[in-house]
Amino acid sequence: MISYKYSIVISALGFILNLIVNGVFLYLTIFKIKKMHGTYKRMVITFTVLGTIFSAWEIIAEPFAHNFKNSLLYFSCNTWLGSKTWLRYMLAMWSGCHTLIIWFIAMQFIYRLVCLIDTNNIKKLEGIYGYLMIIVPFVIGGFFAVMVETLIAKDKMLDDNLRKLIFENYQLLISELPKYNITPYNLDGSVNWGNFGLLVIAVFLNSLGYLVILYCGVQMHLNMKKELAKLSISNQDLQRQFFKALIAQSIGPTIFLVLPMGPFLLSPLIPGLNINWQSGWIFCLVGAYSPFDTIMFMMIVSEYRTLLKNRVGYTVSAATPDYRTQDPATTGVQTN
Repeated sequence: MISYKYSIVISALGFILNLIVNGVFLYLTIFKIKKMHGTYKRMVITFTVLGTIFSAWEIIAEPFAHNFKNSLLYFSCNTWLGSKTWLRYMLAMWSGCHTLIIWFIAMQFIYRLVCLIDTNNIKKLEGIYGYLMIIVPFVIGGFFAVMVETLIAKDKMLDDNLRKLIFENYQLLISELPKYNITPYNLDGSVNWGNFGLLVIAVFLNSLGYLVILYCGVQMHLNMKKELAKLSISNQDLQRQFFKALIAQSIGPTIFLVLPMGPFLLSPLIPGLNINWQSGWIFCLVGAYSPFDTIMFMMIVSEYRTLLKNRVGYTVSAATPDYRTQDPATTGVQTN
């Protein structure tokens, strides 16, 4: 069996990719892009920074997970940060980031829909309401992180049930791990309401976020033609690009976060399930979602494509000498 320690290396590579891709994107967005303004620009920048922080947080918390029957053990592999309490908190906050990301995308959809229906709303959302749209996802993500810490009580009997399994698979002592043992059913078959409730909250918050995304996306599609007719041709094209970029931004977290983790999160709710999975390997995909979103955004929005093409063209031309204009005496080329 492949050592779980390799997952840390993959996560580190994902973080490096985040720094490179998101660094270029942030530089262009902050200093070069002229057609993105105000609240939406702040939302795009915040979302990109959040993706990088999320990847960095993974390197520190070193989260991993194991599904065994109806138990989901969510633990930290970190051995260099001394405090187990802080590592538990970091695990809780890292899990809250999943919900935060989904709701941040949902808020961007709400913003684009509201501004599409009435362009006067753009000015209204430049003040306190615009900042609230950025803050709300952090509140929802923070709420879920608190629920993780509050609802999952330490249970020695549940831990003992996984003691041998964890030692055989990871050579770790479960009693020494910063962890959350999410087991919705007790050993006698009764419901553990704290753990069961946490899984229900997770499904509810994430599903509601996707319902908001779906509703706003459909409404934008249905109203796009009518509302864009009120704008100039160039502005119509820009708004279509932003809409496509927003759709692409929702694809990244869906592919790399929600779909892979969904089965592992929901499986403990199924009574009598007999599984034994090292599900923490799925966390290695986390570092890929933000660069994927960023690259898609830059490919779709023409202003980014133009800036990148010009920059690459300038770099190539600067690095390539033009022999046609150089003095043969200086290039060592003889002429008749």
